[in-house]
Amino acid sequence: MFKKIILILSFLLCSQVALGQNKRYFKMAQRAYKKGEYKSSLSILRKKYNIKSSKVNSAVLQLYALNLEKLSRYETALKYYLRLMNKQYRKLNRKVMRKVARTKSYDDLGELPKKLLFYYSRTAIIFSRLYQRDISKGNKRRLGFYKAKTKMFGEICLEQEYAEDEVEEAIGRLDKVDQEIKKKVFRKSWLASIEYVSWHDSVDLVSESTGIATELISTTEGWCLGGGWQKENDFIEYNFKGCLAFAGATIGVRNSGQSAIEYKQSGVFVLGLLAGPGVIWKPKGTPVGFGVSLPFVYRSGSYQDATVAGESFTIDGATKISLGPLIESQWHYTKWDFVIKFGKLLNFPGSYWSLGMQYNF
Repeated sequence: MFKKIILILSFLLCSQVALGQNKRYFKMAQRAYKKGEYKSSLSILRKKYNIKSSKVNSAVLQLYALNLEKLSRYETALKYYLRLMNKQYRKLNRKVMRKVARTKSYDDLGELPKKLLFYYSRTAIIFSRLYQRDISKGNKRRLGFYKAKTKMFGEICLEQEYAEDEVEEAIGRLDKVDQEIKKKVFRKSWLASIEYVSWHDSVDLVSESTGIATELISTTEGWCLGGGWQKENDFIEYNFKGCLAFAGATIGVRNSGQSAIEYKQSGVFVLGLLAGPGVIWKPKGTPVGFGVSLPFVYRSGSYQDATVAGESFTIDGATKISLGPLIESQWHYTKWDFVIKFGKLLNFPGSYWSLGMQYNF
């Protein structure tokens, strides 16, 4: 009998020692968690507790799940929160889930335990994080599941007035993610444009008798009517635009004071075609964009031949083909874009600029 008493006392003593050691290790894991040392906290819990055991303390499982959540191991953290629900509130949790599924309502659930609401709030937050993480993968079925679960667990918490700020942030995260994805989705559209254009031009006045060429310089200005096609999202735009210019030019001899030849012609009709690809970058999705374009350029002018001091001259270069690398700035407002372009057309003596607007259909 005495031996039995000794054995019982020894067992109780060992149990108390083990319990004390477990509490000490749990507090160590808690301190590591509070310091942000989540991996260290997990390591302590794994070494000192049988996490897979059904008898492990709920507080240990909860700390384990919180560490996993902080390390973005969301799927694994979810498993432990669901395990905690079933471990502590199996019947109540099933009752709540069935009622919500049947009535599609979050009213009349009665006052739920705070600990169960804690598990619900963490579950809602994790599902919203999974939605945010996996949105780019485009799995609509899975994303729909994440969104539905976020709203279900979140609405239960809101109805119970529990962790409202965190839960509202989780539900709001869904809309925020949807908006960000919407900004990245490409849209295609047609456009019509009108621009006022100006460029410096040149042709040669060639003597028929000597073949000597004298360079003539002009400033050409007018309206350019056109349109195009664009593929864009809120951050970048790819386009192909073109316009037909109806312009007038005043042309004369370069360095006329140093030339023996006098030539000047005003009101010269110039027809121009500019068409080519471009790209516009929109920093941080703002309505202001900057970009480049590379239009093909065709220009034809009605320049007149001349007779100077009895000598006949002809115009060479009345038609010209070129490319025009241009820098663009664009400001978007509703369906309108206001556009500024500046650059230099190859084989043209000076700069090119335009001011215009376009309407996006």
